[in-house]
Amino acid sequence: MKKLFTLLTAAFCTANVMAADDGNIVRYDFEHYKLDSRSKYYVWYELDADNAETEIWASGNSGFAMTAGNAAADTYPTSPVAEGLDGACIKLETKSTGFLGNLVKMPLAAGNLFVGTFDSSAAMSDAMKATKFGLPFDKKPLRFTGYYKYKAGATVTDKDNKEVSGKTDQGRIYSVLYRNVDSDGNPVLLNGKDVLTNPNIVAIADAGEITDIDAWTPFEVEYNYGDKTIDADILSAGGYSLTVVFTSSVEGASFVGAVGSTLYVDMVAIECEADAPEAKEFKDNLQVTLNTTPMEPQQASIFVTDKGNGKYTLSLPNFILGTDANAMPIGTITIEDVEGTEADGVVKLSTTQTITIKEGDLEGITGWLGPQLNEIPVTLNAEMTGDKLYAEIDIPFNGMIIKVVFGSKGTGIDHVNASASHVTGVYTIDGMKADNMQSGNIYIIRKADGKTVKVIK
Repeated sequence: MKKLFTLLTAAFCTANVMAADDGNIVRYDFEHYKLDSRSKYYVWYELDADNAETEIWASGNSGFAMTAGNAAADTYPTSPVAEGLDGACIKLETKSTGFLGNLVKMPLAAGNLFVGTFDSSAAMSDAMKATKFGLPFDKKPLRFTGYYKYKAGATVTDKDNKEVSGKTDQGRIYSVLYRNVDSDGNPVLLNGKDVLTNPNIVAIADAGEITDIDAWTPFEVEYNYGDKTIDADILSAGGYSLTVVFTSSVEGASFVGAVGSTLYVDMVAIECEADAPEAKEFKDNLQVTLNTTPMEPQQASIFVTDKGNGKYTLSLPNFILGTDANAMPIGTITIEDVEGTEADGVVKLSTTQTITIKEGDLEGITGWLGPQLNEIPVTLNAEMTGDKLYAEIDIPFNGMIIKVVFGSKGTGIDHVNASASHVTGVYTIDGMKADNMQSGNIYIIRKADGKTVKVIK
């Protein structure tokens, strides 16, 4: 049984899906389906956090019902197959719409399934506009994957039900991300006419030619953004929509295809960009020395972000040289890709690199010097535990050395994360209990959870 996770958007619930443990992979496994309210055809749904059904999927089955008479649900263009590649899968088959379909020049119905809605009341007058593609999505999709099998029908026909000589049918699998509001603030919802051409489209992932293949075959394609970019704030607020589309006949929306063309799809996934890691804030004294002259200490914050790959980002925002009326606003110092090594609960950070200091954002302060300096060299050495940071930053500038010292050098107990466990004893390196720690010696700190930390006073 597949484990269920839920992906929620900031604005409202958009696509309650089966997702990977890391929350960045959205999975569509087609395990949940049922008959519609009239028990004529199948519909698909996902489960939200409360196991309530959420129908994010639509198909043309309701339109086909107008011509289907008393046909069994599993003979409709879109139906489930209990034994797919892994559990259930979807079966999409291009079907004849019979006498009525021929009469209105809609002689066939391609099997399709897509994220969005289908307006069956508009299907006979404007089938293209009956399909409404997409629901709001708050992740940046990167990669579209899954498995399929395909068999083309024998004869391709057009909307007049006449054979198209020399043409072989194909299936299609793709996904589209688009901005769901236009430049005037009006809502945008893609339909069959513009699902691949609307100017609000930001990225498309197209699996390419889907031709005859008997065995389950993987597809993997990246979302192509071209020169388009994503606004993170708009994304988190539900300002983009995503659709996923499967069809048994690539031109089925124009009623061109081969009756009998069949596409099976299973284990579809959308890999999304991981959420940016949160920065941890450390507050402590900041001591600045200009050459050998110490300046007045000040309170400051440094933010450290664990990038998850053994590297860290350290940021000292709104750095100001001095505390009096002649203080010089420098800017925000950010040092990226700092190598970090952890031992005995202490992370040591060290790097020498060139950086560009950015403008600060303190209200009422202008003339930040840092952005005018271009690239400057910095050297960072720091030690970090769960709740303490000690950092030394050396910044050579115009023949001077600005030395920034944040926090105080740890004394062992200072380096123990008090929130993790209580210190129960301090011992010398040869196991003798110590009442006081003397400078220059090595000590062993024992905590209530039984763990020990070796420190240098």
